[in-house]
Amino acid sequence: MTIGNMHTIKEWRAMLDDKSGKLHDLLATVYGGKDLIKKPVMLLRTAIDEFGKSFGEDRSVFVERSTGRINLLGMHVDHRGGSVNPIAIKEAFFVVEPREDDRVVLRDINGTKFPEESFSIGECLPKGKKIENWDHWCHDELEKRKGKPGITFSNYVRAGVLYFQHLNTKPDGTFSPAFKGMNVMIASNVPPAAGLSTSSCLVVASGEAIMFRNGVTMDPMAFCEQCGFAEWYVGTRGGFGDHAAIRLGRPNSIVHMTAFPFSLKVVPFPEGYRVV
Repeated sequence: MTIGNMHTIKEWRAMLDDKSGKLHDLLATVYGGKDLIKKPVMLLRTAIDEFGKSFGEDRSVFVERSTGRINLLGMHVDHRGGSVNPIAIKEAFFVVEPREDDRVVLRDINGTKFPEESFSIGECLPKGKKIENWDHWCHDELEKRKGKPGITFSNYVRAGVLYFQHLNTKPDGTFSPAFKGMNVMIASNVPPAAGLSTSSCLVVASGEAIMFRNGVTMDPMAFCEQCGFAEWYVGTRGGFGDHAAIRLGRPNSIVHMTAFPFSLKVVPFPEGYRVV
């Protein structure tokens, strides 16, 4: 979800410091209470500070929030029409500055583990024609990358950015609109490589960020479904239950989702229980 609108680095710091302000009220709604936002506020503050150090203190940015997920029941059946029951956990923040070219520059607060990566939207997609079959094209792109450096965190961001540009492409290959890029600082506390959907977390955040930056909107449920297709870019062929939990999860709730046709119900988490 997009948190707030465009503000300077200084303004973001002031809003984070104002515990009685609108930003804290918004985060309290997202997390289910002001007593639950201390750690998210600290993580977002770190992301804002690192963006300022890395890209410049004079920049204006917006913020995207994403999460990981735990699937309580129904693992790996959503892409076969079954039902899954995930909950959203932890958080990742994208601090985003719009660029005027089509390049996406990615940095992480843990730059040692996740060094800077960047790509051009136009250079990554075919010229002169629209991709006819996203599945086949992703497979071919994966074959081209064989023998080269392995899947890096930027591939999940590419998945979201390139797919939503693909959706906004005419048959002759003309982008409509042609997406402009962004400078991004990422801060996440979702444990990587732990089965908690760090991959889908990045796909959702990047898809929302590139659309917000370019003034493109989409129904939230349709967005979740499209994110499932977007993630095929990295070589997987999963469903969109993870993306639905991340985008549509609510405090103290379970997302009960069924695919084909897509239906979703947010139900209360049973009182007196905890997930460990």
